[in-house]
Amino acid sequence: MVYGIALHHYPTEPGLDEMDPRFHDLIGATPVQWYRTDYYWDKDDDLPHPNNRAFLDLAHARGKKVLFILDWWSFPYYALVDEDAVRSHVRRIVQQLPDADAWEIWNEPNITVFQVATEAVERSNLMWGDPDDYLRFLRVCREEIRKVSSAPIISGGLSPGMTYCGSGDGQDPDPLCEYKYGSVIWPDYLRALVDNGAIDLCDAVGLHVYMGVGDNVYAVQRAAAITGKPVWVTEVGWPSCGGPTFSEEAQAAYLAENLPALNAQAAMVVWYCMTDYATRVGTEACFGVLGTDFHAKPAYISLRDLGAVNVVPALLASAIVLSTGAFMLAGGDAMVMTGLASLTRGL
Repeated sequence: MVYGIALHHYPTEPGLDEMDPRFHDLIGATPVQWYRTDYYWDKDDDLPHPNNRAFLDLAHARGKKVLFILDWWSFPYYALVDEDAVRSHVRRIVQQLPDADAWEIWNEPNITVFQVATEAVERSNLMWGDPDDYLRFLRVCREEIRKVSSAPIISGGLSPGMTYCGSGDGQDPDPLCEYKYGSVIWPDYLRALVDNGAIDLCDAVGLHVYMGVGDNVYAVQRAAAITGKPVWVTEVGWPSCGGPTFSEEAQAAYLAENLPALNAQAAMVVWYCMTDYATRVGTEACFGVLGTDFHAKPAYISLRDLGAVNVVPALLASAIVLSTGAFMLAGGDAMVMTGLASLTRGL
């Protein structure tokens, strides 16, 4: 079993201090071996945040490994304007963390905001996310990482196709919501990365899955078939609030079913995420296995208990034909479910 958990150190999130020993004590009782977190750049002081180094040292001292994400949190805006700027900045990052255990290059690059320039959002940086821009960005990152490290390089975990623009009470008031949060269907984007050679620069393929177990397993199988690479599921999760199908009990059952099933197919499975968020609303606030006060939700118990048994659900034999959950369309407190099969199968 190779399990990880997402732990983000957003400086604006009260109580989310990745150095808090309570995080590490609780995770120490689970089979989690990896943390996934953003590499954070202090944009106010224009310096690497000291917690990057401190967190890696703490994780290693506790016997854990860390997958760092290079994404928006990692770059001041001036460092994304061209390849030379990206190269110089990534060089500074990897010099701070030459012993990082793995690097994920961007997060959900198939989301529309990284795809299409509009009058409202000018194309002003290299990492805009269309497959050829992503190739250029990935190549520069890889070249700099390889100068100091042989750590695995993972392509940015692809969004499964969620949109966070709901209706009614959950509607995003931002008129650019669909532009910002829509996404290109991931198999199409992944094929483009195979065709342009980007996947050849990666040691594994990143994928995010938030569907039912059958569709999640099928997505991993599909990504492996398209690329011929190992798949790292760098996000899988389920909220515990926000609708009739979202409860703490449902979240715990989802984790207990999905993590072993995905572990049988993927090289890495990362649960999203460690703690709930105090500053978010609706379903986005409650993906954690811990509450904002560190109380253990039922999902934490499911995660802890995975270390006691190694169960592969019998449904794996028919995983391709199952569709027990489905593709999430999230809008604040409103969630709509629709089958993923029409989006991925037969493509």
